Amino acid sequence: GQEVRLSIMADIDTPTEELERIADILKDFGRMQLRLNHEANGNTWFRFARNVGALKGKKQRKLYYDISQFFVRAHHVFRDIAPNVTFVACYNGMGERVSKGEIGPGEMPLMSRDRLGLMYLLPDIVISFDQYGSLHYGWPSHAIEKPPIIGGCDPAVDQAFGLTPRELCEEIITFFRQTLCRLRQEDIRVDLGEVNFDEDIHGPDIQAYLIHETYSWIRRHPEVIGSATFYELTDMGGLALFRQKAYGNLKDLTTTVLLDVYKDIMGWEEFRHPCTAVADVEEGTESIELAWRSSVDAEGLEVRPEGAPAKAIDFREEYWRRVLMTGEDGKEAYFHTKARTLRLRRGTESIRVFALPPDGKDNSRSGYKATVPVPVLV
Repeated sequence: GQEVRLSIMADIDTPTEELERIADILKDFGRMQLRLNHEANGNTWFRFARNVGALKGKKQRKLYYDISQFFVRAHHVFRDIAPNVTFVACYNGMGERVSKGEIGPGEMPLMSRDRLGLMYLLPDIVISFDQYGSLHYGWPSHAIEKPPIIGGCDPAVDQAFGLTPRELCEEIITFFRQTLCRLRQEDIRVDLGEVNFDEDIHGPDIQAYLIHETYSWIRRHPEVIGSATFYELTDMGGLALFRQKAYGNLKDLTTTVLLDVYKDIMGWEEFRHPCTAVADVEEGTESIELAWRSSVDAEGLEVRPEGAPAKAIDFREEYWRRVLMTGEDGKEAYFHTKARTLRLRRGTESIRVFALPPDGKDNSRSGYKATVPVPVLV
């Protein structure tokens, strides 16, 4: 499970009335995160930033301040109308500039209060950081000769940069976290909003190894990283679990060893959400109320086959649900269905059932509540 996160780019002169309208739309959709105007620092690639990364002096300082103040204004609007939405303040990593020698690994410009700093002081926000271990930013018009590259890239030749997992985690990410702890005067854990290594640079095997090493570091340092998002699911380039031949074409996908490595990583105990048994369902109970607050905070029913092996589970009526089957080998299978019955996979040892909102909207202040019949095995 993962928190739902939306990314929105909005012009910084967007009227407050328009922000109120967006907040009103999202207020009933349960707990979620909103990454607003991410990667504002140094930005020359999103319209909202108005090419701020290419400006100098007072003009640049004022525009960075205005970007920060827009984030603050939007946060206040949502806090009043849609308190279920948590804002994500996302900084673009310094890895590329460090690899080019433009700044040192211990430098993080623009975090002063007269530039972007104020938005990172807001309470109850997620402090996020987009940082690739390597990125071929010349793709697709430029091809790297003689990949894969194991060591660092030459930005002038390769139109790419590359960091080792140690440089990425212990110099760039750790320094970002230390800087934000000092700014906020509290210990925080940071979110990695986008993290990956580029297959175009390393080839699939080395990419998978680098990802494995990075996530191994993350699992050993829970005080530094609170959450991470692998970026991305599908892509025509080298930044995806599934490579597609054309954007929008989800029928012709290919995979590499990375998918198997990532699936294994997601099974690590450190990345799994805890599950607590609340109570047994008394024999003869016909129905029970389940609450769904988010994909990481929900109540469910667990059914365990006993005695003669069952072939299917009968939910006794149709309703929208998530079903998790776990086999004797520990492998899991997820289903989203409203069918009354569902065939069990061979060797299923447990079935967990969750009732989630069919349209994504809550029906109470504490989330989505549904009274469902207790299922039976057949």
